[in-house]
Amino acid sequence: MESRNLMGAVVIAVVALVAGSFIVYGNSDGPGDDVQATEMENKDVKAGASGEVTVPMKGNLTTGYDWVVVSLPDELTLVKDWYEADNTGGLVGAGGVHYFTFSGEKAGTYEVVFDYQRSWLGSEGNTETVQITIQ
Repeated sequence: MESRNLMGAVVIAVVALVAGSFIVYGNSDGPGDDVQATEMENKDVKAGASGEVTVPMKGNLTTGYDWVVVSLPDELTLVKDWYEADNTGGLVGAGGVHYFTFSGEKAGTYEVVFDYQRSWLGSEGNTETVQITIQ
């Protein structure tokens, strides 16, 4: 009888831990609430001499959410993107940073819109807009 009670307590603790992880690392309070996303203080970035710029976006793939470029002007090209988990010593559920590298040849300032979403749910309105200046 005691082992059954202990097993029940363990199951409840695991469910609470998993549910708490989705609250902490998952979506913000509700659809349309922006998440604190970028690693940058301001969301204006300038390309270097190469015409390339990398934009870091905080995220946590373990929740199923990831950053997607939803609006990219024709003057910019997404060269590559990759995700790096935070160095947490193997902590399960830890977040990381999704990097996006853009290239542009025509001088100007352009807006790129990112959406933090689960691919199977689509947009919930968690967007960030970053201005990229090509000189």
